[in-house]
Amino acid sequence: MRTVSFLTIALLGGLTAAPGSADCVFVNMNRIPNQVQAFRVGSGGALAEVTGSPFLTEGGNGGLGLATAGGYLYAVNTFLPNGARITGGGGLSGSVSGFTIAADCTLALLPDSPWFTEGTDPHSAAANPAGTRLFVGNLTGGTIKTFDIAVDGSLSIDIAPSASQPSPADLGVSPDGAHLFVSHGDAGLGVYDVALDGTLTAAAGSPFASGGPPLFQGNRLAPGGGRFYAADNANAQIAGFTVGAGGALSPLPGSPYTTGSGPADLVLSPRGFLFASNSLGSTLGGFAVAGDGSLAPVPGSPFAASSPDGLAINPNGSFLYTLGHTATGFFQLDVSAVSAAGALTPVAGSPFAPDTAGGASRLVYYPQIVVVLAELPTLSPLALGILAALLTLGAFAILKRRAPQHERTGRARPD
Repeated sequence: MRTVSFLTIALLGGLTAAPGSADCVFVNMNRIPNQVQAFRVGSGGALAEVTGSPFLTEGGNGGLGLATAGGYLYAVNTFLPNGARITGGGGLSGSVSGFTIAADCTLALLPDSPWFTEGTDPHSAAANPAGTRLFVGNLTGGTIKTFDIAVDGSLSIDIAPSASQPSPADLGVSPDGAHLFVSHGDAGLGVYDVALDGTLTAAAGSPFASGGPPLFQGNRLAPGGGRFYAADNANAQIAGFTVGAGGALSPLPGSPYTTGSGPADLVLSPRGFLFASNSLGSTLGGFAVAGDGSLAPVPGSPFAASSPDGLAINPNGSFLYTLGHTATGFFQLDVSAVSAAGALTPVAGSPFAPDTAGGASRLVYYPQIVVVLAELPTLSPLALGILAALLTLGAFAILKRRAPQHERTGRARPD
């Protein structure tokens, strides 16, 4: 019987970007025609919109999900231009647009972009940590489209959409790329085995659920892939699970955990916190993550917010970025500093881009720390130790190259 070793490797998402490239925040604006708004992250977490932003997706009207893979950004477009319908399909069609991310956060549309999702009303997107595959959930159609990502960022269209439970609202991929985790609204939480060719098969016991009747939306996998959290919008709570063999979900101690009204998205901080956007309660819930994965509110939680929706956090967990909605029905970007205890305090200048036209609900921070579980041939303990040391030295060298470049350009790197 062949034995296999697994090694956890921490990578900077966007490693293909030039050393010293800016940190960025991107927003799928959900406009007609759809566009992506791009910001540089400056000192103290502040945001400055880049020249040329927003960037047209050329993919139609409206849009929700966003994902990064290597040095590329992918934005989901919900409808064809002017709400055109699929010929003979009886439903609205969507697409996904791909962009290259420049060192200054500007975006350039990839050739042959956009690509059709071959399903109706796509909402969500997630890339595997290796950056070789993109999944898009077609909400109304109840299917998930799998794309292979080429070296140049282009997407294949050879893999047929996989049937799933209804309403794939938010997606997450395990660090080894072998499982896809999906929030299916009131149908529960789906776990799918990802075959080598990208086809999806429901794992044993899927779909899983907690509480009832639930309405699952945003979700997050812990970086190592051993825990999974999902927002139950209908019951004002967060369901937490241990991820077992084959992706099976088992409730964490004390799960589900009470949060504010209408939780729409979740984000995990590398500092050991989980934050929830309570869209109907206009608050942000902050939780400390215990060693067993259970959640406990941090002092001061919940924190006041403006009808929050999508969440993102910078790689070291010092700043939280929130898409908030204004009284006019438009959106803004709120930025909060995260204290050592998990408390949130608005940074100077927040909110940024106030009262921006559109119905944006998702954003993404770039670059991200990505954890990849790589399968290795059986090695001796000494060989594994040497390999781990070399990888650690390489990671430090990358970070060291980035820092001096920021100093030479005079731009303060965010904390």
